[in-house]
Amino acid sequence: MAVYVTRVRKESAGSGENRHSHIVGVCVADGAFYSNTQVVASINGGQEWRTLASDSSSAVIEPLRFCPHSACTHSPYLTTKADKSRPDNLDNLPPC
Repeated sequence: MAVYVTRVRKESAGSGENRHSHIVGVCVADGAFYSNTQVVASINGGQEWRTLASDSSSAVIEPLRFCPHSACTHSPYLTTKADKSRPDNLDNLPPC
């Protein structure tokens, strides 16, 4: 059974032209927080993690080695597998 993520925690990083926010962890429906490292370890152990958006759309969460911002080395990072829905993207979930 999948673990469903309903919210994300982001933090600001970089400065000037490189200023951006990136995901540092996720929250599940019961409010529990999991860091990127915890989620990636769980995925690598065989657990499926998915988003669950307010419109009930869902997407598979996948690990990335680094934050996708060109000047950022935050690691590990999380993303969602591309699909036709935007609400279920990690970046579009509300904060936790």
